Amino acid sequence: MTTREIIKRLPYELAARLSAAPGFDVTPIVVADEGNVLATISQRQAALQAKGGKLGVTIVVCQMLIEDEHPNLQFGPMVFKPSFQVIEQRELNLGKNGTCISCREWCRMIVDVFKNVPFPGFVSGLEADKELLTGVEVPERMANTIAYQVNFRCMEISLESRGQVQQPQFADVANAVSITCPTAGADIWYTTDDSYPVPKSIVPTSTAQQYRDPVAVPQGGFILRAVAYGPPLVASICARGQVTPV
Repeated sequence: MTTREIIKRLPYELAARLSAAPGFDVTPIVVADEGNVLATISQRQAALQAKGGKLGVTIVVCQMLIEDEHPNLQFGPMVFKPSFQVIEQRELNLGKNGTCISCREWCRMIVDVFKNVPFPGFVSGLEADKELLTGVEVPERMANTIAYQVNFRCMEISLESRGQVQQPQFADVANAVSITCPTAGADIWYTTDDSYPVPKSIVPTSTAQQYRDPVAVPQGGFILRAVAYGPPLVASICARGQVTPV
């Protein structure tokens, strides 16, 4: 896996790991790379409320900073600096349907999930950055809202020795789309709502489905994402494409 591929994938790995942690199933977790963060937060919050989720707190996996600590080494590993923003709307958070957990407490919970936890064969364990917890300036129009950022750092690891499942491939069939994977025995998980495909055994609230038969394409189409899993190999790069009726 190349540095570029890790950059694309790591934020979604962080979100999936956090979603699976105890206590984090009641609040939206959004990846900034997904695009329209505010719209995504609203969608996730509505979906969570229908399942008993809480109001007042959102966690955003921020766009990642990268440092090169070995500028004179051509193929030296890069240092990734992933971070999370916890945004608290205090009035909602302290209300009867709120989490009643403060912004700083949520930050501490994130630290407990990730500090020194390895991502085998992917990146080294996340370490606390020099400024682990920093304040985030909130626009004046967002009254009664506070935000903090939790900052980590980690080093990329070469995946060549471990191997990786090959990326799924899409093919159009009559009013449907088939998904295949060149790696024999791999299980393919897919979504049609543009969320990252994570098996339900890892994230129970995931909307992903395991691929078995061609996926019917409704009028108007959808955005299809697919990831192939085949332990002990590293999961594939996520395939993504706009699918329309044939």
